[in-house]
Amino acid sequence: MWYKLNTEHITQEGYHPVQEWIKDRIIEAGQLAIAHRQDGLRISTKTDGTPVTSADLAVDTFLYDAIRTECPDDGILTEERPDPSNRLDKRRVWIVDPIDGTSSYLAGTDLWGILLACCEDGVPALAAAHFPELGLTLLAEAGGSCDLNGRTVRVSQTPIERSRVTCLGNGFKDIWPRQHPGRFPALELVRLAAGEFEGVVIRAGNNCGEHDYAWAGCAIEAAGGVITDETGASLRFNRPNRAMPPFIVASNGRIHEALLQALAAALPRSTTSSP
Repeated sequence: MWYKLNTEHITQEGYHPVQEWIKDRIIEAGQLAIAHRQDGLRISTKTDGTPVTSADLAVDTFLYDAIRTECPDDGILTEERPDPSNRLDKRRVWIVDPIDGTSSYLAGTDLWGILLACCEDGVPALAAAHFPELGLTLLAEAGGSCDLNGRTVRVSQTPIERSRVTCLGNGFKDIWPRQHPGRFPALELVRLAAGEFEGVVIRAGNNCGEHDYAWAGCAIEAAGGVITDETGASLRFNRPNRAMPPFIVASNGRIHEALLQALAAALPRSTTSSP
């Protein structure tokens, strides 16, 4: 195993030590976010027009410092920090979204989470997604398992004729005969990994970045599924351009080609990724 954490203080029971460490840190980060909201938030607007709160920044700092302490040689890319100049020189890079769904977090709803991935040579190798107010914690390892609240989950094996797809975004929601309702991209990807339905298509907005989906690249595949862009190309991370392709397509694998074809038929060519 390539992980080189300082594991002297980490339990050897349950998860692999590095996963136990990630689980503990991401749960602590969730507790920190809740405490900040209870104590009162400072809110400002980023240059892209989206809100950022003192909780986003506090969680960002907490996770950054935790990773830097345990993995001093690794790169770290987070949503709320300037793009580090040396990350492209690193084989291993951690990608963090301190609060995914800041607007929902501000509104007091439970549709927000903390997302984390560790990528090696651009490929997600470890993933975590924690939704504090839903009581959900996902941990995944490439080549290993995808676990939700300690239980290994797998994608659905429902036949294609009975498959259901969640579409998030405008202009393409009628591409699949059986629709499954969805609201929050990260949560729908967790539900896909847990076998609740068979496909997810997400129109990635202009403000989406690698921090939103690096974790899913590991989680979906560890659960036995497939995740690509709208052309069928695998997702790769720690790229010079942090933006995501126009669409994220994830499935149980059995319906993936048909789902890509259905999406392509519904879209003008100009909305797809460049080869």
